[in-house]
This record gives sequence, structure tokens and C-alpha cells, in this order.
Amino acid sequence: MAMIIRVTKTLSNNRYTSTISLESIDSVDAELMSDFGEPTIDFGGAFAPPEAGITSTFTIPANVRPIKSGLPQQIIREGGTAKTEANDWATVIVARLLAKIQNLRLETDDFSGTTTSSL
Repeated sequence: MAMIIRVTKTLSNNRYTSTISLESIDSVDAELMSDFGEPTIDFGGAFAPPEAGITSTFTIPANVRPIKSGLPQQIIREGGTAKTEANDWATVIVARLLAKIQNLRLETDDFSGTTTSSL
């Protein structure tokens, strides 16, 4: 199973931008989302160590979105800690996405099917 998440980082006019997009999703993950619903994550909220090994602490407004249809998402930071925060945001979001997908992959459909009875 493979889901490809792309992180694109740009620097322009002292603005650090990290963008996360979903490049591809395989049929197994797509079927799991169809069966059990598309998981959501918060692309915002509090960011602080030790989550995903980041080094900075900052908060951005909550932004809960489905992981497939809610992408792409981005953060734009300016100022003294902008580079670190843009990097840390991407690191945490990728970790949150991976955790949700790993949990989804543990789901099994033990309900669907057809039974017949002879009378």
C-alpha cells in the first residue's frame, strides 16, 4: 500500500511557505476511506516539542479537514522563527497524516458480504 504525500517548500520575499499535497493514493486506501469514511486531521492547533521531534512552539488557528479532500494545505510564515516554524509545521502534519493512515489500515470490513439460506 502506498500513499504519496508531497511537501513543497519555497522562500520568496522573506516568506517561508510549506505546502502539503496528496500526490497519489492507492486503491486499497481509497476503498478503506470509502468503507470507513475519510479521516480528518487538524492542520492547525498547537505545535510544540516533543511532537514529531520538532523544536519550536507556536499556535495557528484550528483547521480540521479530511485528509484526502482537504489537501493541499499550506502555511506561510514571516519573521525570525519563520523558517523553523514552516519546517516544523510540515514535519508535524506529515506525522499526523501517517498516523491517521496507519490507523485506517488497521480497519477491516467484517460486515459486508452475502449469505444464503436454503429453506
